[in-house]
Amino acid sequence: ESVFSIDCEGMILTFSLDAIGQTLVVATRSGSIEIWMLGLETAHRQQTLRFLTSPWWIIELELTRRIFQARSDGTPEFTTFFNERGEEYVEKPVFPAFHYMTDSILVPHHLPVQQSGFLTVHDNREDGHSLLLWKLVEDTWQVVSLVHLDLARCPRPWITYDGHRIVVVGEDRIGTVILLYRVLNSDSVAHNE
Repeated sequence: ESVFSIDCEGMILTFSLDAIGQTLVVATRSGSIEIWMLGLETAHRQQTLRFLTSPWWIIELELTRRIFQARSDGTPEFTTFFNERGEEYVEKPVFPAFHYMTDSILVPHHLPVQQSGFLTVHDNREDGHSLLLWKLVEDTWQVVSLVHLDLARCPRPWITYDGHRIVVVGEDRIGTVILLYRVLNSDSVAHNE
C-alpha cells in the first residue's frame, strides 16, 4: 500500500529523485517540469516550470541578457564584429531551438538537487540534442545554461551530470567524441577553480 501519491499536471514522461530522496523532478507530456518536495507521509509541489508558457525564445532572451551583463562594458568580446563600412556592431549569440518535451532528467547521485541543480535533455529531430541546466536562484528554478549538441542522432549520445561536470559521449561525422563541460557555481568561482 502506498503512503501517499502526487497529482501531476499531465502524463509523466520521465522523472528523477535526488540523492537524499527529498526532491522529485518530473517532466510531463504537457511540457511542464514539476519540482516536488517529499516528506515521510506527504508531498507538495514546490514549483511548476512550463515550456509552453515560457517558450524557448524567452529562455534565449534571458540567457542573452545574462551574457551581456556578465562583462563590465556590457558587450562580450566574442560577438563584436565590423560591417563593410568599418563600423563596430554587436551581434547577440544564437541559441538553437530545443524541443519542448523533456527526454530525460539528470540529477547527481551524491548531491541534493537544491545544491547541484539538474539537467534536462531535449531531443529535436532536426536540431539534435539540447541540454538545459537548471539551478535554484533566489528560491526559483531557472535555466542558467543551454548546451546544444551537434552530434549524430544514432546512436543516442550518453550524457551524465555529477553537479560539477557534464560529460557527453557521442558520434559526429568524424567518429566518437567525448565532450566535457565544467559547471561553474559560486563556490568554484570564489576559489578560482
